Amino acid sequence: MDGIRKPRQSFRGGVVFAAVAAIALPITVLALAPRFGYSTAISLHLLLTAASYMLWLAPTRQHGLGGTAIGLVAIGVLWWAGPSHAPTQLAWHALSCAAVVSAVRSVHYFRTHPARALVLELVLAVGGLMMVALLVGSSLLSQAAALWGYLLVQSLYTLAPGGRVRGSSDAASDRFDRASARLRRLLDES
Repeated sequence: MDGIRKPRQSFRGGVVFAAVAAIALPITVLALAPRFGYSTAISLHLLLTAASYMLWLAPTRQHGLGGTAIGLVAIGVLWWAGPSHAPTQLAWHALSCAAVVSAVRSVHYFRTHPARALVLELVLAVGGLMMVALLVGSSLLSQAAALWGYLLVQSLYTLAPGGRVRGSSDAASDRFDRASARLRRLLDES
């Protein structure tokens, strides 16, 4: 791997991922709601979707397993610390999943300047929330459409230029490391 940000998946793959997650929402909710309740079933689907998305977007399997483990622990802590009453609990669960996925994506998977990562994640978050506000309703199908819209906006991340895979050999952090790597390459060529 040359260090340049190369997600394993593309924008087209993101559109397909969004569609599969949205189609699976009614199926998951209808299967789990009798046992756990409607709100909990949606929350569990959001958790599965977040974990799947973190695995799907990871540049390598190692990054994916580590990032997903970190993400699931963070989501669990946020869910435990969040509200426990029904009207705000589901919204808290959705926002927790979205925030953790964004953090894992920009902090653990891909290295960019912190200000650039923050701006990119804020733009995607606002765009995703606007899409959710446009599509969400009280029916299960409108909630599936809102999930699809949010993930569709998030798939734009794969089109963002720049960033380096965290932990790659060519992604040196300072001038000395870059000069040292360049010198080693020159010595290897001769």
